[in-house]
Amino acid sequence: MKSHCGTLALALLLACGGQSPCPPGYERHGGVCEPVKEVRPPADLAHDEAAVDVAVPDPGSGEVTVEVQPQDTAQDIALPPEVASVDAWPGGIVGKGCKKDDDCAGTDLAAVCLDWLKGYCSVTGCGPSGVQCPVGSVCMPMTASTSACAVTCASDSDCRTEDGYACKALPDLSGAGVRVCWQVKVKGGPGAPCQGAKDCAGAADCLTNFDGGYCAVRWCRADWPCPDGALCVKLNGVPTCMKTCGADVDCAVEGALRACMELKSASTGEKVKVCGSGTKGVPLGGVCRNDSECTSFQCFIAYTGHCSLTKTLMCKLTEDCPGGEICIPTPEDTFGYCTKSCNQTCQAPNLGYCIGGPEEGKGECLPPCQKPLDPACNSKAGLACMFGDPIGETGRYACAHLSPGAVGAVCTSDADCHSGQCLVGPDGGGYCTSPCGFAGYCPFPTRCQTVLGQSRCLLRCMSSEDCPKGLFCSVPNGATLDVCYLP
Repeated sequence: MKSHCGTLALALLLACGGQSPCPPGYERHGGVCEPVKEVRPPADLAHDEAAVDVAVPDPGSGEVTVEVQPQDTAQDIALPPEVASVDAWPGGIVGKGCKKDDDCAGTDLAAVCLDWLKGYCSVTGCGPSGVQCPVGSVCMPMTASTSACAVTCASDSDCRTEDGYACKALPDLSGAGVRVCWQVKVKGGPGAPCQGAKDCAGAADCLTNFDGGYCAVRWCRADWPCPDGALCVKLNGVPTCMKTCGADVDCAVEGALRACMELKSASTGEKVKVCGSGTKGVPLGGVCRNDSECTSFQCFIAYTGHCSLTKTLMCKLTEDCPGGEICIPTPEDTFGYCTKSCNQTCQAPNLGYCIGGPEEGKGECLPPCQKPLDPACNSKAGLACMFGDPIGETGRYACAHLSPGAVGAVCTSDADCHSGQCLVGPDGGGYCTSPCGFAGYCPFPTRCQTVLGQSRCLLRCMSSEDCPKGLFCSVPNGATLDVCYLP
């Protein structure tokens, strides 16, 4: 796992925001990779499919789409401005219609003809350790084991609309929203059931973290509006167009659970009625797939799929996987836990403890637990019982989630950590550490401790049972609290 922040201190690590760098020819604005503006592509460029929704292949199509749930974020996510795509390849090969691979010749890379509507020229195997997509195209997850380059767009006019393509807002390998042209086989309206983005009309994606799938336009805003019959609300931190309703009957979909509920408008913050998940009332710490299922109306998505080769390893982003692999999102692997944002304490006893996150002053309410491996913390949801110091508390066991590479997460080498620092014991077990942040801040379950003249975020413990193999719970020289440290 590579760190995009190197071995910088925690404060600098936070400045990176935990986001992957944009592909060549792009720059990040508000959490979204935006295309460069200098050049415009030929008018006849084709754009396609780079997937997002793991669905069953259409008979005879050869297509497998995969849905990438964008990562939760407290800030608004904006889509790229109206900028046309750029194709640096001779003759506009990427996105060109084709019948066979030979029709895609003319580049230094081995282009192939994908079996989409009237064909689509692309290059597979792109990614951090693979082929670099040309300027104006992005690498997208596509099948159960690989990825491919897809061309960006500003509107439908940049796409092969006559062949059944539309400009859609989809997440790339880093989870950032990009606009790509992609085939539309079924024109499902707002809230319609779906298996992939190909089943949804216009700019809509298929949200497979809803039972039966849910057609919705993501990253809606003034210049990327919702279609008729939908309103822009916040869903898992992302402005999303959801079907409007007056009662549950307005949301009925054959073979799927739907309910009419109130969610906050992304623009005004006022509550509006939209169709959400029929699974409702999930308590704090319970398994969920989207905000509408939780009593707190806040679901943190811990995983969106599995690594392409190490299929037993769950992931949310490609950086969560070993080098050379990408995170392949799948509906069955997309889930998380119900929580509620906090900055000091959780207001009610049933909301548990306020667990401090990577950024000081921003935490989440999660339930208490008794000891390591306590089943009260749902491991399927990505939670584990850990000892630490919740905000306003000292020495408590609580359910918590640590993403791969985070401070406090298990590791065996520096390469496993975003900070580039793994404290490894003699038996090979270890955890990611980092220099303390501003004013000595460290996220749960670590605390800032000075040992041998170095101040670092060290893992808290009540006993050695709380520590990785080979590390022991003690108060090392210079420290003031029990932490997991070398023998």
